Amino acid sequence: MKKIIPTETVNRRLGQGGSYLVFIGGDFPLTHIITANKNGRKIFMIKDSYGNALAPFLTMHYEEIFVADYRSFNSNLIRFIIRENIDDLLFLHNIAVANNKYSASRESYLMRIRDLAPRIMRDTTSVVE
Repeated sequence: MKKIIPTETVNRRLGQGGSYLVFIGGDFPLTHIITANKNGRKIFMIKDSYGNALAPFLTMHYEEIFVADYRSFNSNLIRFIIRENIDDLLFLHNIAVANNKYSASRESYLMRIRDLAPRIMRDTTSVVE
């Protein structure tokens, strides 16, 4: 989570071979999207791979979107939400993931671990028009 990777919210150049990566470039520990929507609202989405496709739709409703893959995000969720002044929290999983013990224990763990939150580098995030 120390490496910043610029990406596009929807990448139309990937074609059929990269269709899984079309939305937010795939699975990363943390993706930060800054939109052209200037309403001051922020959302934090905890997701598995299926959540990637929803991220572009959130750009219509939020100024900032934080997307975390619960399998590789290693920061204290509560402290991160407080520090970034997050308004809404969304858990988005496919049905198989939502109904297994690993998901529940991993997401519970994210609320208890010591604070290893990455520093958000504002000048390296992309603006979605």
